[in-house]
Formats: sequence, structure tokens, C-alpha cells
Amino acid sequence: MTLRPTIFILFLLLPLLALTGCDNTPANQTKTIQMEDTSLNVAVSDALKREAFFNNSTITVTSEQGEISLNGTVNSTEDKSRAGVVAEKVTGVKAVKNNLNIITPSISN
Repeated sequence: MTLRPTIFILFLLLPLLALTGCDNTPANQTKTIQMEDTSLNVAVSDALKREAFFNNSTITVTSEQGEISLNGTVNSTEDKSRAGVVAEKVTGVKAVKNNLNIITPSISN
């Protein structure tokens, strides 16, 4: 008759053991998203560096859940548009916020 309490305890503990094996915790999902964002930052930055017209530009790339933000300065409206297009073409990019400012040439006397 001591077998019944043991079986009862096992039935209570089995669901708890099953839950401890789950790997989809918010912490693990957050780490995955952060790694994906870091990879996107590098990929977009590399794609922009390969474009010769951005040599005099200062562009900072950030990513949050696949959405890229471009910040900094470029030389023209065309460069701003082109940077957005380059970023959009990178695999994994879901959206691009193009916050780039255009440098206005200073006139010296």
C-alpha cells in the first residue's frame, strides 16, 4: 500500500518536470533578438561601407527587432535615399528609419 502515495507524488511532479524543460523563456528570446539585431547592424554597416559614395559620410546603424535606424550625416539627398535603399536590401531587415541629415556646404569668405 505504500506504492499509491509514490505514484500520486509522481503524477504531481511530472507536469513540473515537463515545464522545466521548456526553452522558450523570455530571456532566451531576448538574447536571440539581440544577436539578430547585432548581426543586422554589422551587415548593414558593411553594405554601406562597400558603397564608395559614403566615404565622407558619418552613418550610425542601430537595429531593434529587425527595424534599422540610420543616423548621422551624408552629403546629398541622393546619398540619403541610396543609404536607405542599401539598408533595405540587406537580408533580415524588416523596415528602415532613415534619420540621416544632409550636410550643407559652408561658404567661406
